[in-house]
Amino acid sequence: MLFSPQIAPSDVENLRDQGVKSILCCRPDDEQPGQPSFKAIEQAAQEAGLKAYFVPVVPGVYGPDDVSALREVLAQAEAPVLAYCGSGKRAQDFCACVNQA
Repeated sequence: MLFSPQIAPSDVENLRDQGVKSILCCRPDDEQPGQPSFKAIEQAAQEAGLKAYFVPVVPGVYGPDDVSALREVLAQAEAPVLAYCGSGKRAQDFCACVNQA
């Protein structure tokens, strides 16, 4: 599992070329002005032959439904998976909670 701050649609092809197979967005749309929407990332991923998944969470607030959704995504996503959010920390913390639950 890889972690990253916010990515742009223009980053996706390079991520694929670096070996990433799946992208996981842990950030809600419109969290910050100017951030790319998940749909824009998903479209770029599809064009690059990658899968994109959306499990948006608020930092530090991961309920049972969130953890369940993340488990489901991780069970089906082809590795390596790049998980991102605003800074990368939320994505890393959120994915770590799956191992603890």
